[in-house]
Amino acid sequence: MDGGVATLLDRGWDAFESEAWETAEDYGRKALRRDGGSAEARLLVANAIMNQGEYAEAARLLREAVEAEPDNGDCRVDLGTALFQGCEFAGAEEQFRRSLDLRPDSAEARYGLALCLERASQVSDAERLFAEAAEIDPEAFPPPARLGSAEFHAALREAVEQLPGEFHAALQNVLIEVCDLPDGRLLTEYDPPLDPGLLGLFEGVPRPEQSLLDAPRLPERISLFQRNLERQCADREELIDEIVVTLRHEIGHYLGLEEDDLERCGYD
Repeated sequence: MDGGVATLLDRGWDAFESEAWETAEDYGRKALRRDGGSAEARLLVANAIMNQGEYAEAARLLREAVEAEPDNGDCRVDLGTALFQGCEFAGAEEQFRRSLDLRPDSAEARYGLALCLERASQVSDAERLFAEAAEIDPEAFPPPARLGSAEFHAALREAVEQLPGEFHAALQNVLIEVCDLPDGRLLTEYDPPLDPGLLGLFEGVPRPEQSLLDAPRLPERISLFQRNLERQCADREELIDEIVVTLRHEIGHYLGLEEDDLERCGYD
């Protein structure tokens, strides 16, 4: 690697560590123009654009990086992550397994594989891998706050009680349902696909768009995804807080607020 490319990559990774995603991408692309065969430059660009939500392009770059360095476990973990976020779950599982073959002590590969197995209903194997990832790197992969169904619904009732009064009025017209995870078909109905780690989703017609002349339809619905919510939280108290935040966000969609409105109102 020539010195110019090495300097660009060093600056790019520094920008990445500072969460300056666009700057990191720019340095990585400059490095690629200087050295079109650089797997590290592809890795840098891919990681930078994944943090900007561009998973399909990241997966393309990471496939090229894996072809160039098939024994690079980091590339395979990142490719698995890009594929998982793009809802290509079988391909993601393969990459996480290959990475574990190369790096048996990898917490990242264990966690990624656990996410895939969880979606495939192999819950006991997933929980074992989640626990192993937490043991290796508890700061990055803390154990989830798992609750039984009855306990989760009790936490949900507590969360609903904490909502502002105007939100209680809105909930009279909205069905709340609890699911383990968002269904793959639901995720891929959207372009680009929805995030598999989705915490909640509003489905229906926002209240400002409703009319007395509308044909009869199913009630508006908010889905909460229990296993995703649990993975975000260390204990029951934190889980209740996260449910409150998620409900406020999704009720905001029902009330007709867009993402920028939700952020401005503190509902994100």
